[in-house]
Amino acid sequence: MHTARPDQTHWHREMSFFGSPKIGATLLRGDPVVRDIKQWCLRKGHNDEIEPALAVLYFNTDSAAEHYAQIKAHVAAQAGVGYWAYEMPPGATSAEVKSQIQRLNQDKNIHGILIQRPLPEHLDELKIMASVDPLKNIEEYCDGQTANIVADAFTRLLSKYGKLDLARQSTIHIAGFGNMITDGFISHMRHHYPHVRVTPHLPRNGDKNPSTHQFNEHGNEQQHSLLVTELHQGPGYITTEKVPSDVLTIVDLGFYTTANGTIVGDVDHKVYEEAGLAIAPTPGGLLPVLLWVMMERTIRAKLKLVGKRSPSCCGI
Repeated sequence: MHTARPDQTHWHREMSFFGSPKIGATLLRGDPVVRDIKQWCLRKGHNDEIEPALAVLYFNTDSAAEHYAQIKAHVAAQAGVGYWAYEMPPGATSAEVKSQIQRLNQDKNIHGILIQRPLPEHLDELKIMASVDPLKNIEEYCDGQTANIVADAFTRLLSKYGKLDLARQSTIHIAGFGNMITDGFISHMRHHYPHVRVTPHLPRNGDKNPSTHQFNEHGNEQQHSLLVTELHQGPGYITTEKVPSDVLTIVDLGFYTTANGTIVGDVDHKVYEEAGLAIAPTPGGLLPVLLWVMMERTIRAKLKLVGKRSPSCCGI
């Protein structure tokens, strides 16, 4: 195991698009949400001498895992949150991982704990995640209550752009599984949105569930769908031809690091030229919101652990 506070100076890549695609779609960028969360963090994070601290345990299985850890370190520095990365070897046993988590659970200087996914295949993810103290587990809890962090960020982003009501009326297609589309995310989406479908692949045109059809005031079927993807099929896998005709909004959760260190997602940039679509892109859409929600939850956990009042989470 290697414990370190990563060098904050080497992560200065702007979280923006690779190249300069022609934009016809509406982009749902995370910046407006981030501004609100950042102000809260700076106001609440230093109201006493105790520095909020986030511990991230990760398995350095590829360059994307390390880069994602570096992004978190950069955001933590902006938020005034202490950041400690605990790198575990990919071959670590379940007992070794749980032992490290237990040390973080007991460390009074650590307020938030994040287990960065994916975990090596030989580890039982549910058992590993269950070993994190709920008061410190920022991924699945807020103020000790069940609250998936990605679903929280998703709700905040759509709410900021006035698209939350449309999402509740639409069929939400969740395609893929991975770091962000997890069992916890799916569970929360099904609980808070009435029409959710989950598949390992993209839905095809006409691939709809009759039980989720919606009708407008004239009795005609509405063709509103929202697509959430984390497909692991490679950068730009979702081309214009693969976007179902009834999809109005795409939330891209794909995450790939190119050879030059640029972050890209599932959606091909040609799709951005399509008028009538709303796209939360990778990396500038939901990812920055998610990173700042991590910092907010760490500060909330600190306030709770040191006995101060913490307002309820403003997500779901």
